[in-house]
Amino acid sequence: TGTQFWHVAAVSLYRYGAIFRSAVARADRQIAGHRPEPLMAITKEQATAYRKQLAALDLKKPEDMAKYKALRRVVIEAGEGCRYESYTDTKGCMTVGIGCNMDANRNEWKEAFGKNGPDYDKVHDKERQLTQKEVEQLYAYMVGKREKQLREEIYPKVWDKLKPNERLAIEDLFYNGGKCIAH
Repeated sequence: TGTQFWHVAAVSLYRYGAIFRSAVARADRQIAGHRPEPLMAITKEQATAYRKQLAALDLKKPEDMAKYKALRRVVIEAGEGCRYESYTDTKGCMTVGIGCNMDANRNEWKEAFGKNGPDYDKVHDKERQLTQKEVEQLYAYMVGKREKQLREEIYPKVWDKLKPNERLAIEDLFYNGGKCIAH
């Protein structure tokens, strides 16, 4: 319903702002001499520049859509991190790449890589790391699949009417978990 959509959008926009604040806080801690965290750090200046770039985009223009996708990557990676070796995340799930929950996404792994991709079990069991190219391939598949779900299944009537910042907030939240947006 419309009310449900705007409630989810409000929650998503709050999280979107929190991502930038969190990234700025991480950057501030690093500048203060603390050990760098595994998540990508964004400076306060970068966060401000990203917000301004996002607000100026017209997603009907191919060049602006390319910029949007680059900014989306920055935001998602800032929240998820990027690791080539699998690790146990805060929820106890084996994770790799840019937030790929291996325990929940075995089928996506097969769809992303096909028959000639990296061996799922070896990556899961830390016997093999992903390459940069494999991380990119997995991310591209996962983000593309989620964007399609949002556009075609969850918000088909309003998706193209959303402002870039609204769309990014929803995509980031959906990439991160999905269930709270989809139901």
